[in-house]
Amino acid sequence: MNITNNLIREDIQNMNNVDYIDIFNQMLTSDGILRSELFISDNLHMNGQGYVIWTKAAKNYLRMNGFISKGLIIVLKIGMASILSRSFLMMSLRKSSSFKRYPLVYIRSISSDHHHQHQHYRPLMLMDLPHIAYPNIFLIIKNFFSRLIINGHFDSTFAIKPFCDGARQALTVVSQLIGNGQFDDLPGFVTREVINEVKQNYEHLSSQQKQQIPVEEGEIIFSCPYLIGLIMDEQANTRMVEITMIFHVLKNPELYREEMFEGSGSAFSNWLSTVKKMRDNIIVCNYKFLRDMSKNASDDSWIITGLNHWSPNEYFQQS
Repeated sequence: MNITNNLIREDIQNMNNVDYIDIFNQMLTSDGILRSELFISDNLHMNGQGYVIWTKAAKNYLRMNGFISKGLIIVLKIGMASILSRSFLMMSLRKSSSFKRYPLVYIRSISSDHHHQHQHYRPLMLMDLPHIAYPNIFLIIKNFFSRLIINGHFDSTFAIKPFCDGARQALTVVSQLIGNGQFDDLPGFVTREVINEVKQNYEHLSSQQKQQIPVEEGEIIFSCPYLIGLIMDEQANTRMVEITMIFHVLKNPELYREEMFEGSGSAFSNWLSTVKKMRDNIIVCNYKFLRDMSKNASDDSWIITGLNHWSPNEYFQQS
């Protein structure tokens, strides 16, 4: 019970806003069960009503913690709403027998004036990992109980906020090394398997795509832990923790703020054009961090076991 109270207290301190808890409770029944009317039929993704409640909580959390400015929160919400709506559309289409989805690395067949041309196209990709763009309410609850186990049995000093701060720093360092082609400097940050796959895919990227890889601290407009996984082997007496992080990156965010508030057009037209540009230019980074929390572990540092940078706009256009 003490561990549970400490975790709840830590969450509230990180949020700095009781409204977050109040809004989160709106997604639960009096019995603590998720409200089914807030989710689509697969019970894994929020519908429009659920998304409205969730984004209110996210807005308060981001604003109160200084992760993002008020104006940028509004733009991000609109952009992510567009991404989510397109993801739901693609989900519906996949259920239709008349719709067939091809992998992104395939050659696209383009028809023009009844003549077919083949164009080789490779979207931005560093590793073949699932594309994760936004949090999952079920995993947030699961992550809470994972943290209970970690603090109670693995490492009583573990806290999610310091980890997330370190993960953001790791993203900037590793992405800079990859963007500069410094693969020999990656050992210690990432596993050898990651280096080999990233290096192979990096060679196929265009010059423009390579310029999108390096990330500065100020370009991270959103970050959150998506999944806290526990890997336990009782026979080998090993306890591993793997945390998957979501980062939303926007290059030169100050330029969008200037365009939104100081553009030559009307306030509304400036806002619309800026929202579209931001939506189209957001890069999502998915990073997996692994740490050995066994009692006799010789190394207690985190290492990256998977990473990917991808464009939601590019992904949904090609899906």
